[in-house]
Amino acid sequence: MKDNTCWICGSELPEQIAGKLGTLVAKLGLSERALNCLARKEIEYVEQLIKYSREEITRIRGLGKITFLEIQRKLLKIGFCFWEDEVT
Repeated sequence: MKDNTCWICGSELPEQIAGKLGTLVAKLGLSERALNCLARKEIEYVEQLIKYSREEITRIRGLGKITFLEIQRKLLKIGFCFWEDEVT
């Protein structure tokens, strides 16, 4: 995301959030299983990961409920979620 705008609504992202989009998923502290599942879909960066819906992510071969929850927790920890998830 070169121009720091949200691909959903077009508004400008705060620098604090925009800077995290380029984080490698390998730097999130995910398990080997989670990393392998994401690698199957060639997901390398947080920016790529959050563009997937919860349904799309859970369809990845080998990615079950526990692995999904692990990924979701790591995203929430850095201020992100899958695009249709609501943080309450």
